Amino acid sequence: MSKIYEALNRAKEGGGDDGPGGGAPVGVDPTSLSDELREVWSYYEELHSSIDKSLGAVTGYSILFAASVAGEGATTVAVEYASTLGRTIPRGCLLVDADLRSPSLHSIFDIPNENGLSDILAGRCDLKSAVVDVAEGTLSILVAGTLNSSPSTLINTATVSRFLSESKEMFGAVLVDGPPVISCAEATHIAAAADGVVLVVESDRTKREIVIRARDALIKGKANILGIVLNRRRYVIPEFLYRQL
Repeated sequence: MSKIYEALNRAKEGGGDDGPGGGAPVGVDPTSLSDELREVWSYYEELHSSIDKSLGAVTGYSILFAASVAGEGATTVAVEYASTLGRTIPRGCLLVDADLRSPSLHSIFDIPNENGLSDILAGRCDLKSAVVDVAEGTLSILVAGTLNSSPSTLINTATVSRFLSESKEMFGAVLVDGPPVISCAEATHIAAAADGVVLVVESDRTKREIVIRARDALIKGKANILGIVLNRRRYVIPEFLYRQL
């Protein structure tokens, strides 16, 4: 489970401000977090602010978190962002595992991988019965569900659009952990159906040409690219100096 999610839960149990003031998560005092986690929290506050500006007045929005290739940390970013966002918005946040080829949210949150997205899209269950509430109405999880040998037969823009529309009626935000853009055709269908896409890129690992291919594929699929998260960035000088350059 995400470190910041567990830390925020511990902070909430230990007391703190009961109101949301200053962008802090409901019931959590950010000063009660460790310096490291407070810094992580600040990064996700910046991400939330950027997304908020990009989407404007959209309420009940859906965002796809995807990487160009596997292993860039898109799932980690989606989990951490969902863990903080759900505490700051009405109706909480739904985090969806849409990587039907290599699902992981069920392992991260230690819940069974059954009755999930694939089952909903195939008509085997409904959204309400499949969602698992993991944080008192602020964060819910929808696992990938029954694995399918050909996810592209289940996922297309129309089916995902219907699913997201229903999900946004129940939750304040729907965050989708998607498959890699380059290797999985269904990623562009999910991107086209979502209100926006955040592309996660691992610093100093993913080649520029690969990122450009992923970006172009998303644009061709008519996705609304909100921005890029540069993950696992390393500083050769102290970070505060970078901020002054």
